[in-house]
Amino acid sequence: MKNGFVMLEESVYTRMVISGNSHRALVELLRKNRPPKGIVALLPVTEKQFAKMDIITGGYETDVVSSMDKVVEI
Repeated sequence: MKNGFVMLEESVYTRMVISGNSHRALVELLRKNRPPKGIVALLPVTEKQFAKMDIITGGYETDVVSSMDKVVEI
C-alpha cells in the first residue's frame, strides 16, 4: 500500500499506471520486493476494461473506522 496500491478486496490490490514504461518499472519493483511466501499475480487491464467491472456486494463488515470523528484513547 505504501507503493500506491489500493485494496480492491481482501488480498486483491490495484494500482493505475499510465504507460508501458510505468508498468515495467512497477513489475521490477515488485520482483525486487517479492514476499518470502505467497504469490503475486499481475493482470494488466486498460482503464476502459477496469471501468466496465461489475461490483456486486452483500453485507460488509470491517475493523476499519470510517469516520471523520477523532478517536482519543487514554
